[in-house]
Amino acid sequence: MSTILTHSQKLTKLRVDLEDKISKKAKRQTRYSKYQSNKAILIKRTNINLDGGRWLEEVTPYDLIDNKGYTYQYSVLTLEELCELADEIFWVNLSKKD
Repeated sequence: MSTILTHSQKLTKLRVDLEDKISKKAKRQTRYSKYQSNKAILIKRTNINLDGGRWLEEVTPYDLIDNKGYTYQYSVLTLEELCELADEIFWVNLSKKD
């Protein structure tokens, strides 16, 4: 018997899946954060404002780091921002403009 999910449940599942995939990708990185001792993905193309004049600079397996070194939980991102972040992390080679 299959379970029917509501749209809200599908969006929640999407969010959890994206956070999990991003975290796993960050764990596989060879580059370390310039702010802490965790492996991190450097964010170059996506401009996500986290707080006032601070923007997302790195993603670690456990949190987000802004350009001043402050950390945030993944949950501060809207679903749309999380999707934009996932697009950069997983498809950056397809959209390179440099």
